[in-house]
Amino acid sequence: MGQTTPAERLLMSAKIHSLYVRGDAYPHQFLEYASELYGEHDRWFKSNLGFTINDAIQIVRAIPVELERRVNESATRAKADAPGRAETFLEAGEEAGLSRRELEIRIACDLHFGAARQLLSFTVEEISQISGAGLNVCKAFLNRLSQPFGYRNPRFPNTYGDASKAPWDYNCVDERPFLEHENRYWLFTNPMLTSVIFYTFYYDLMADVAYRPRFEASRGAYVERKVRNYATRVFPTETVLLNPTYSNGQEFSDVAVLYDGKVVIFQCKAKGLARSARIGENFVQLRADMQAGIRTAFDQALRARKYLRDSEKAILGTEGAELHVETKHITDIYLINVTFMPFHTMATRFENIEDALGLFPEKEYPLSLSLGALDIVSQLLDSPARFLHYVNRRLAIEKTAFDLDADELDLLGYYLFQGLYFTPEEVRGASDVALTGFSEEIDEYVHRKYDAHQEVERPQTPMPPGFSELISDIESLPSMYRTDCAIALLDMGGPARSKIMELIETTKSMTRKDNGQHSISLDVPDQSRGFSFLSIPNAGSEGMGFEAATSFAMLKKYAQKLDEWFGLGWRLGSSRSVDVAVTLRFAWEKDDVMEKAVKRFLTAGRKIDPR
Repeated sequence: MGQTTPAERLLMSAKIHSLYVRGDAYPHQFLEYASELYGEHDRWFKSNLGFTINDAIQIVRAIPVELERRVNESATRAKADAPGRAETFLEAGEEAGLSRRELEIRIACDLHFGAARQLLSFTVEEISQISGAGLNVCKAFLNRLSQPFGYRNPRFPNTYGDASKAPWDYNCVDERPFLEHENRYWLFTNPMLTSVIFYTFYYDLMADVAYRPRFEASRGAYVERKVRNYATRVFPTETVLLNPTYSNGQEFSDVAVLYDGKVVIFQCKAKGLARSARIGENFVQLRADMQAGIRTAFDQALRARKYLRDSEKAILGTEGAELHVETKHITDIYLINVTFMPFHTMATRFENIEDALGLFPEKEYPLSLSLGALDIVSQLLDSPARFLHYVNRRLAIEKTAFDLDADELDLLGYYLFQGLYFTPEEVRGASDVALTGFSEEIDEYVHRKYDAHQEVERPQTPMPPGFSELISDIESLPSMYRTDCAIALLDMGGPARSKIMELIETTKSMTRKDNGQHSISLDVPDQSRGFSFLSIPNAGSEGMGFEAATSFAMLKKYAQKLDEWFGLGWRLGSSRSVDVAVTLRFAWEKDDVMEKAVKRFLTAGRKIDPR
């Protein structure tokens, strides 16, 4: 057998991942997105299908609950009735060599499983009764979503004829999940209902050639609105712009965030993978879908970034007003592509597949998230520093020396577990690293919160006492570039986080004891950055505290010859863990004035190893 080409390897990967059991979204997300997206088209649904999307969701929510009730009730009743029934068959049971207990179990199983017709099927009248939907609505719903024995979609008449291809054949249950027989409706695939409700009506709407443009436009606008809403979980609402424009009226981006020297450019695409691409059948289609869903959005984001970098003062139009942006204050620009549904592992490390696709010859990649993944990320990392730190760590994946196979939620789980870092010992000599099982805590959180409707704490990264409060207090300060300081602290590993918290508390204790000014500093030479903390007696103005922390940070940065320095300050008696956050990010250069200042004002301290 000859060597496989990059394109062939990509198609094989797509085939494998098309069988992945996670699915494209969580059940509650499918229903939420279906309700909001298709709810805009209720008139079309009523005219063409006889029910609205919320009618369908009402029925879909009720049926699994009723099935569970029936099955549990039947099992309980069978266990209770089995001892009495066993009296009739004691002699036969003894002849068969069965104990009384074994006989009762067999009778209970017969009573329970023999009632399958009553347990697993419904009449249309029963569905109307348990769901509360009208009889005509239920009839219309079942007319669209049920199939008789032997049904085949006319476009896929030869499915399940070849066992070697069967796992990738078209499954008509995705289109019609209820089986109709003798005026009763059976459901065997309860977990699939939510995804079916989201996907199947898409094809009905797209088949209406006259209505399709309106529907397609609404899909794009819907994704943009959801991204804006998710972004406001992380960033202040006033910093999140929907559909900002260039000064000439052309769209700048779908959603943009301007916050504390950071610009986040979101480009959204409702485009997903066509079936032939998803199952690894058609490379041309797969590449075209990646081009339309991700590369095109990236090009739009690149143009927006270039405009900001090339302009001294950028002008953005938003909601009838002009926003003048002093671009010299921008420190980082993030490009994030959001697709309605996921491209799975094909979009978590583009470097894996670039040799096959050839979509990113410049070797720069966006962070690409599905709408559902952005939903979870923005829930669990709901502050600017935490969110952007995750973005930084995700983008760093492209620079690893090995291929990385993982979906977005496993990556998020690994980030929460240990920061999404790969130490040399873990990956030495590896050409391909796979992450699986790291989303379990996230999955449990989502299930308990949205399916079981329980009060549940969200998964969080383990942190030493006080560290999370330190990050939150830094982010609450009014000073510019506080986010950079918080991100730099989040970059620290667990031991370094513990050490800096220990040193900060020691420094504060010394000031409380003698009402004097005390300081600590530590360096991270391999990142050309350092940190300082200054505890200040409760005297003078707040401005004096800021000046003292800033001056100390500048002196330390110069003395250590580093390109980045982050200075923190605290005033005695403050209720905050920190009152000042200073970010100094510029290349070190020799300066005679600073040389003299360092010699005059800095004294030698005790060397600290932050590891």
